[in-house]
Amino acid sequence: MRVLFKDTNIELSRAHNGSEGLVALAAAHFDAVILDLMLPDMSGFEWLEQAAAATPQLPPVVVYSARDLDDAELLRLHAHADAVISKGRLNGQTSARLREEVLLAVARQTREPVATPAAGLRHDALLIVDDDVRNQSALSKALRARGFAVSVAGSGAQALEMLATDQFAAVLTDIMMPGMDGYELIRRMRCGSTGQIPIIAVTAKAMPGDIELCLAAGASDYLAKPVDIDRLLQLLEKWL
Repeated sequence: MRVLFKDTNIELSRAHNGSEGLVALAAAHFDAVILDLMLPDMSGFEWLEQAAAATPQLPPVVVYSARDLDDAELLRLHAHADAVISKGRLNGQTSARLREEVLLAVARQTREPVATPAAGLRHDALLIVDDDVRNQSALSKALRARGFAVSVAGSGAQALEMLATDQFAAVLTDIMMPGMDGYELIRRMRCGSTGQIPIIAVTAKAMPGDIELCLAAGASDYLAKPVDIDRLLQLLEKWL
């Protein structure tokens, strides 16, 4: 690993297991984390979830895995990780991408000011519903950095299951999803015990009539992609 970054000014610290890594993360500031999924004392999934729960502003996490991951595993990782790379033998294109992702993460951290939680919104539980793991990752990271507790669902059906067992202050849902789309999810939410939860609809489409369709289905408000985080925070402050 040190060979990959020997020509940079990046200082590497190594944790030999998950517990050691959690202690290090709590004790010092890091601009990025490189996480191997195969840890001796816990899985990388467990480490990532524990780190996110214990660290209000988790630094960018680049995950690398020795095996291919299925959609469910990728979904679970992208709830907190910025990038997921299949390790293989860690050479050639794989090592080049790992290096690139880490350098980008460090650059973002060093040039961006640390976000502060929005007043009055800290710890509100939000549910993001989107079948695109990159959208999930970008939104969840931005919202967690501002103090929100964020959960993600990869489909409308999964969202309904989560809403049946957990409490959320608001739901942010994509509209164009396979299977149950955002319109159907919103309608089902409004017919059940979740009928009063604020719902913000998000879609890549910005065609005339889209806003009316979202509001007619029962959405509280509407955002077009790419999501403007400042505008999203304004809407959350309005509805929470």
